[in-house]
Amino acid sequence: MVLAICTHRLKEDGSVEEMKDKSKENKLINELAAEALRTICLAYKDMDKSSDNIDTVEKDLTMIGIVGIEDPVRPEVPPAIADCKKAGITVRMVTGDNMVTAAAIAKKCGIIDDTKEPDAVWDGKDFREAVKARPGVNDASGKPEELNQDAFDKIWEKMRVMGRSTPLDKHLLVTGLQASKAGKERQTVAVTGDGTNDAPALKKADVGFAMGIQGTDVAKNASDIIIMDDNFKSIVQAVLWGRCVYDNICKFLQFQLTVNITAIVIACAGSAILTESPLTAIQMLWVNLIMDSFASLALATEDPNPELLDRKPYPRDRGVLSKTMIKNMLLHAAWQLIVLFTLIFGVGNVCKDGEKACTMAPLSNFEFMGARPFAVPSGRPAGFDLASTAASGACPPPFDPSDKKTFTKSYGKQTPLRPEGYCKHAKGSASDTTQHYTMIFNVFVLMQCFNEINSRKIHNEINVFAGIHKNLLFVVIVLGTLAGQVALIEMPGINTAFGCQSLTTEQWYICLILGASVLPLNVLFRFVPSSLFPGA
Repeated sequence: MVLAICTHRLKEDGSVEEMKDKSKENKLINELAAEALRTICLAYKDMDKSSDNIDTVEKDLTMIGIVGIEDPVRPEVPPAIADCKKAGITVRMVTGDNMVTAAAIAKKCGIIDDTKEPDAVWDGKDFREAVKARPGVNDASGKPEELNQDAFDKIWEKMRVMGRSTPLDKHLLVTGLQASKAGKERQTVAVTGDGTNDAPALKKADVGFAMGIQGTDVAKNASDIIIMDDNFKSIVQAVLWGRCVYDNICKFLQFQLTVNITAIVIACAGSAILTESPLTAIQMLWVNLIMDSFASLALATEDPNPELLDRKPYPRDRGVLSKTMIKNMLLHAAWQLIVLFTLIFGVGNVCKDGEKACTMAPLSNFEFMGARPFAVPSGRPAGFDLASTAASGACPPPFDPSDKKTFTKSYGKQTPLRPEGYCKHAKGSASDTTQHYTMIFNVFVLMQCFNEINSRKIHNEINVFAGIHKNLLFVVIVLGTLAGQVALIEMPGINTAFGCQSLTTEQWYICLILGASVLPLNVLFRFVPSSLFPGA
């Protein structure tokens, strides 16, 4: 621009000559620009007096020389842009530099691979002309369109660099990307800027990044995030932490909903079949403490790892619960219910008052380490049957000669519908607690503790222990929960308050094996296709 209004040049000996041919200078400008140097033309004009008339002053200048100023690319920028590409983020550079300089800088940064890529580098003026709205065309609201969206959709996917741009060009680019329907999903646009003129684009973008050092107050107020060190690498860190926080929320949801499914089914089935939940109220409070407070601290404190950048971004309208998460929830809940219902109905001998013989449970004769851990008194109601459901939560009424609903009459003889003590559970006090229901409670809690480790991974990863040593809080919480569970069962006084009874060594081994069974099963569940399940 300065060279165009120069008519003379200053020679090396100090003399001035007329400039008839500028091809040498133009060639030098292109060579410097191709090396990513910002070119500046220095020129002067002798005047007898000062003047405010630009038309008079800015013409017939004498060129002193042309210099190239290097704005070196920070060494951490090319790797950061490579990380963005790996993470499915397309980086576009919008600059006021000329086309050649902009393309050279973009190549150094890794934004483009070749400065001659077709339609990758655009001039701001050409871009405005190409996407300019047709006269008289309105959008759905009746307002005049800012741009021709159809023309824009043919350009933006290949565009990587825009030179000689204006603030309007950046705003048009953001608007067009957000409104584009050319891609599979709606584009999420992030914009960086430091100047006052960048404020409209920063505010329009889904996420605006302002520079904390060089940025103006206007740009900072219009942005969502302020980069304190003005380093592009910090944007990658923001992406990394954003994905980490999102994943941590999903981990907690997967764990909590799995516990909820199991606990609700156990409570409802127990109330319907056994007239009372196998888990007491205070035991459920302990489960809720594990499920809510401890789990949220353990799973929400995972630090980000570089592997988070190996996957593509989620569409902005995708549900929080993915198919993989729902698969893990349903399969783990199903396994836990199978184990717990087997313990509830397959363990525990029923010995009625006044009878020497006991009704043996199916697993009573199971031997482990030379003992029979399942040969214990039942915690179920004496003589419970499947025909009765206490939907109201109350026990069926006992035999009452004056109440026809409590007996059947045959040949003048009244036969009670249910034996005396039908609703008497062999648990609930220090003298009546049984190892049967203690084992059920213990297995249920241990399954949740080990499944908490599974919940650290929500994308079908095989190794759920990867990086666990880096999260000391997670390890402390899991070990602390296990220690608390041992105290609830084995410490006198505490176990009475929680309706538990001390278990034998063999019974503890059984509980640990059943609880830890969720770890190898999680590997097998990985091979079940996630497409078979609902979800996003």
